[in-house]
Amino acid sequence: HTLINDVGKIIELIKKTTKFNIIFRPHPANRNYFLNNFENSPIKNLVLKYSNDQSVKFDYSDDYSRSYAESKLMITDLSATAFTFSFLTFSPVIFYSPNEKLFKKNYQRLNHYKDRKKIGNVVKNINSISLSLKNLLKNEKKYKNSIKTLKKKMGLIELSKEKTIKNIINIVENKN
Repeated sequence: HTLINDVGKIIELIKKTTKFNIIFRPHPANRNYFLNNFENSPIKNLVLKYSNDQSVKFDYSDDYSRSYAESKLMITDLSATAFTFSFLTFSPVIFYSPNEKLFKKNYQRLNHYKDRKKIGNVVKNINSISLSLKNLLKNEKKYKNSIKTLKKKMGLIELSKEKTIKNIINIVENKN
């Protein structure tokens, strides 16, 4: 029910239909597995295929703030990082959900499932990603306002994108 098995197809679609650079950042729970078991990792072939492609970057760092700051939008499954990304950058998310019936059955009561359309689009197949990208970029201001409204509703402090990112970088740097 995750997008890991379709990442290669998603990367190819984005490369064919946009001029975006792509940052692939595995979920933290998977990151160590990928790094420690690279030979058996589901992303091994992707890393090898795109190792010389300047438009595709693999980010395994502990600090996600730089990748978030460099990103126009995010494509993810049901990960809570979508809300972190949106609340920090005021940028939209595409939720890739090929097993939407399973998600609905198991997560319909959870806010991070119910609120997905407030911060982006839900797509059920790879072919819908291109249209969703265009929609999100065309309606960027609408999603920015929706994200701000949700963030405010949740009682989170309203800061500018730049100030939010600077605050996170300061927190991260001071911890090290």
